[in-house]
Amino acid sequence: DWAEILQWEIDHVKPKYVFCVGSNASKFIQMLQKEGRLNQFPVYSVPHYSGRDYNQKIIDAIVFGVQDVMTNS
Repeated sequence: DWAEILQWEIDHVKPKYVFCVGSNASKFIQMLQKEGRLNQFPVYSVPHYSGRDYNQKIIDAIVFGVQDVMTNS
């Protein structure tokens, strides 16, 4: 089960932040948490680089999103 592997990784690595690249990944992690297959932890989402209209606006959203979480957490 993929959720068990991810939970093992989180338990052992103990990351300060967990970023999901793209809304689909973020929704999937949140679904696993709701189902009780992953422990609860904050999930931060940044746009996927292959999203439509990939341009400087997307790059800025990724960079500023990560910087915001890291400076305000």
